[in-house]
Amino acid sequence: MLIEQAIFTSAQTARSDGYQIVAHSPGIDELDLREIAVYGPSHDALWEPGDDASSVNFFPLPCGDYCVAKSTASGQEYSARRGPRIYTQCLVVTAETLAAFSNNALALLAAAFAQGHLRVYEQAPPELEPFRLCGRSATVDEALLTRLLSEPGITWLQTLIEAAVTAPNLALLAPNHAQRLLAGLIQCLPLECRLQFSFSTGL
Repeated sequence: MLIEQAIFTSAQTARSDGYQIVAHSPGIDELDLREIAVYGPSHDALWEPGDDASSVNFFPLPCGDYCVAKSTASGQEYSARRGPRIYTQCLVVTAETLAAFSNNALALLAAAFAQGHLRVYEQAPPELEPFRLCGRSATVDEALLTRLLSEPGITWLQTLIEAAVTAPNLALLAPNHAQRLLAGLIQCLPLECRLQFSFSTGL
């Protein structure tokens, strides 16, 4: 499975100063690049303070593919502005690729991390190369769902699932468990619904 990628961060380049796409692999459509730039988080966008702050985002792209993005606090702004630079690596994937990971963007991102494909460049190269991602994921992580049924409990989880499938927008404040709850929520959705469920964490 071939994955295209792009980097959105703060930099001073020949094209512009500030937050922008500083590098991308050649297989990404220009319309999709513009959409990625619209979604890219900029200065002071991460909810949590500190160097461990991060965000995961998933959304459809105009040309029919999907973006799975990981944002982290990494280094300092080139302009010496206070606060960390926000660095986002965006993976552009097809529906077929996501299907191998049970339409679960978090599972795909975990596989990319495990295989060493998520990396922060201090100085981004002028052009990125697409990479091959191996693996598959199960439709449901039974161990995770068992933990969620215990804490926060079945009633709470049912309420979350109902809100996710009926509300046009959903905000979840759960500082200590947000990523785990989101992972469980995705796995409770039917496979055909998961690609329709865009999300952002930690912003």
